[in-house]
Amino acid sequence: MVGRLHEKVALVVGAGSVGPGRGNGKAAAVLFAREGAKVLCADVNEDAANETVQIIRQENGTANAICADGGSMARKLLVALWKYVTTGVVIEGATMKAA
Repeated sequence: MVGRLHEKVALVVGAGSVGPGRGNGKAAAVLFAREGAKVLCADVNEDAANETVQIIRQENGTANAICADGGSMARKLLVALWKYVTTGVVIEGATMKAA
């Protein structure tokens, strides 16, 4: 771990991937954890967010998942900020839907 995000909290909205491989949100969450961030993985698909958390934890990182859509995000973000105290990185809209 390089540690550029040590002691920071990263909130990644769209941290799950619906297709094979890693989408932008999942890749960002894993990368931030590798850099030392505590990562909060948010996605409308809780199973996908938990899959990302498992990848991070397998690499000895710190992560938690929340199931959240746009309407519930503000409340869950406040809970996360209260739990982790500070925020270092916020990524929103990390996933895309095919037309």
